Amino acid sequence: GGIALILDIHGISKVARIGGDRDASAQANLLRAEQKRASDLQEFLIVRVNSPTKHAIVLGYVHRLEEFKASDIEYSGKQRLIRYGKTILPILSVGECLGYGIPTGGSARGILSVVVIQKAGVLYGLEVDEIVDTLSTDAEVDTLLNKQPGLFGNLNTPDGLIVAIDPFEIIASAFPATVVPIRSEKIGASVSVLNQARGLKILFVEDTVFFRRAVSIVLEKEGYDVTIALDGRDAVEILDRNPDKFDLIISDIEMPRMNGFELARAIRSNQRFSGLPLLALSSRADRKYAEMGIESGFNVYLEKLKPAILLDAIQKLVSDERRSA
Repeated sequence: GGIALILDIHGISKVARIGGDRDASAQANLLRAEQKRASDLQEFLIVRVNSPTKHAIVLGYVHRLEEFKASDIEYSGKQRLIRYGKTILPILSVGECLGYGIPTGGSARGILSVVVIQKAGVLYGLEVDEIVDTLSTDAEVDTLLNKQPGLFGNLNTPDGLIVAIDPFEIIASAFPATVVPIRSEKIGASVSVLNQARGLKILFVEDTVFFRRAVSIVLEKEGYDVTIALDGRDAVEILDRNPDKFDLIISDIEMPRMNGFELARAIRSNQRFSGLPLLALSSRADRKYAEMGIESGFNVYLEKLKPAILLDAIQKLVSDERRSA
């Protein structure tokens, strides 16, 4: 199993304290080791959902955590709703969606524990029995044994098995919608014949460990050669060192230091790699963000973790590139 650390709900970072009596080289080595360790840790929200096994939601998906009175629930047909500021929040039971039954955790108190998720610009409330804590772990998510809709896979931690939830799939099961890639009319430079033969070389830009691993697995299974950048600034530095190496860039949007919009603009303004095709892959897939992405220079804007749609979009984008050659 991997290292598992419980953190406070605000996700406060713990930075190693380096003694003043060490020399600069030792301090730098310790700092690099701490940064490497931190870069391997995945962040999850731990919840209970009417199951003896703990469940987890990738922290990057979580918009807010709320508690509501059961008396706040209203109905539109059979759909439970809560008036939430100026919007209406649909309430979905994670336990029911996963086949565990109706949540029981807050029923005695008349309280609903709700994880608020934003999907395509719309807020949804996922009801759980209990919000436990946050977890930082380097354990891998094992997807081999999980074929059930609404689940990513299992985390084998020293504190026991934890099941990773796919909140977007739970929402889609209740509110099905067709995810259509938003595409630009402008296509960048063509993919060379050499690159066609060797397989695509992709620069994948993502700051969240979970999504880096999950998407990289999908791409590498297709035979793509994947290089990782931790954020937009890291991607620009990699491109500066290797301006002719990559055939395609796939990037998250919300990242520290330099976000995806800023990265796309930086790439389009640099003649050495301005023609590279760009594909945005974001949990913020509402139309406003998608349009901003296209305006910034992305060729395609997609919602995260839809593997079949991602691979189809890559094939179509590359086919468009080759036809334009």
